[in-house]
Amino acid sequence: MTLKRFLLYTLTFIVAITATAQDRYAMMQKSDSILNLFEDRFIVLDSLIFGNNNHRNVTSDIFIQASQKYGDTLLADSLYNAALEKSVAAQAKYIKSPTGLQITGQTYWRLDDQFGLTEEDDAVSRYNAKFQAELRWNFFNSGLYNTKGKIREVQLQADIDKIAYQKETRGTEYARQREFYRSMQDSAMCRILSHRVQNLSLLSDAYMFLLNYENISSDDIMLILSEKAEAERKLVGLTVRNLEASDLSHPDAFIVRLDTASFLKYIFENQADFKIALKRQELFEQRAKNAKYWEDVDISPFIRLSQYTRSFLANSANVDAGIYFKFPINNEARKQRAAFRAQGEAIGAEQFLRKRQIADEVGYVATEVERLNNSIIGEYNRSLELKKYLDMRTYAYENRFGEYNRLARMKEYNAYLLCLERLLEFQYSRDQQIASLAKFLAGENVSDFCSIENLSAARK
Repeated sequence: MTLKRFLLYTLTFIVAITATAQDRYAMMQKSDSILNLFEDRFIVLDSLIFGNNNHRNVTSDIFIQASQKYGDTLLADSLYNAALEKSVAAQAKYIKSPTGLQITGQTYWRLDDQFGLTEEDDAVSRYNAKFQAELRWNFFNSGLYNTKGKIREVQLQADIDKIAYQKETRGTEYARQREFYRSMQDSAMCRILSHRVQNLSLLSDAYMFLLNYENISSDDIMLILSEKAEAERKLVGLTVRNLEASDLSHPDAFIVRLDTASFLKYIFENQADFKIALKRQELFEQRAKNAKYWEDVDISPFIRLSQYTRSFLANSANVDAGIYFKFPINNEARKQRAAFRAQGEAIGAEQFLRKRQIADEVGYVATEVERLNNSIIGEYNRSLELKKYLDMRTYAYENRFGEYNRLARMKEYNAYLLCLERLLEFQYSRDQQIASLAKFLAGENVSDFCSIENLSAARK
C-alpha cells in the first residue's frame, strides 16, 4: 500500500467518524428537546388535573338557560296578541250591529187602458199609480238575539288561533334551544379536546423522530397519526375555537331524571294539541247551541204607507200596521246540531289515540335518558379511577431511578382526556333527548319535571 493511498483511507475514516459524531450529537440535541417538551407538557397537565382539589358545587340548570325567550319572540307575541284582541272586538261589534230594521217599497202604474183591459170598476177602485213604503223589524235578525252565543263562538276560534300560534313559535324556540345546547357542548368539548390534540401532536413528533432512527415500526406511527387526524377533524367540526380548559380535575357530571307521570299529566291537561282539541270541542258545542230553529223564523211587525193617484177622484193614502211571519216546516236545525256534536265526539276519539302516542314517545325518551344516565355514571366513575391511576403513576415517575417511557405516560393522560370527552358526549345526547320534550310544552320549562343531581358535588 502506498503512502498516498494510506493517507486517503485514513482521511476517509476520520471524516466518517466525524460525520457519525455530528449526527449523533444532532440526534441527542433533538432527543433532549423532545424530552424537555414532554416534561413541560406533563407539568401543565398535572397542574390542570391535580392543581385544583376543591370540588365545585355546580347546580347550573341548562334547561332554564335554554328556555329563556328572546326579545324578538316576546315582541312578536305581544303584537300578535294585540292584533287578535282587536280582531275579536271588531267581530263582536259586527255581531251586535244589526238592527233588524228594514225599509222596503214599491211603485207601479196600471196600464189597463193602453192594453184595452179596462174593467168596469168603480171610480174608487180604479187608480193610475200606486206607491208603497214599509218599515219592518225582524227581532231574530237583530243584534238583540243570540249575540252572546255568536260572540262566544268568535272567542273560541280566537283561542284556537292563539294556541296554534304559540305552538308554531314554540318550534322556533325549540330550534334555538338545540343550538344553545350545541354551543355549550362545543365550548366544553373544545376546552378538553384542545389539550388532547396538543398531546397527540407531541406524540406524533416523537414517533417521527424515532421512525427516522429506525427505533419504531411504521405501524405505530400510523396509529398515532390516525388518532391525531380524527381528533383534529373533531375539533374543526366544533362551532367554537381556541378554548382550553383551565381545570381538568373535577368534570361536571349531571344525572337528570324525568318524572314521567307528572309530565304526562301536565301534557294531557295543557299541551297545545290537547288544548286546541278541547277548544274545538267547545266550539262545535257552541255551534250546536247556536243552531236554532228560530234562526230561520221571521216574525216581523211592520208599518206600511200606501199612496194612490186617480184620474177622476182625489189622490188617497192609507197607513197599515201588521205582523209578517214565516215558519219553516223542517228539522234542519236539529240535524245541524247533531252534526256539530258528532264532530266534537270525533275529536275526542282522536285525542285518545294521540294520548297513547305521546305516552309511548315520552316513555321511549325516559328509557333512553336513563340509559344515558347509567353511561354517564359509568364514565364518570372511570374518570375518577383514571385520575387516581394518574396520581399514582405521577408519584412513581417522580421517584423513579433512571429513564422511563414518556410515550406511554402521555397516552395515559390522553386516556383520561378521552374519558372526559365521552362523558360530555353522553351528557349532550341525554340533554338533547330531554330537550326534545319541549315540543310538547308551550313556554314551560322541562326542568320543572326533572330532578338534577351533580355527581361532582355528591362526591365531595
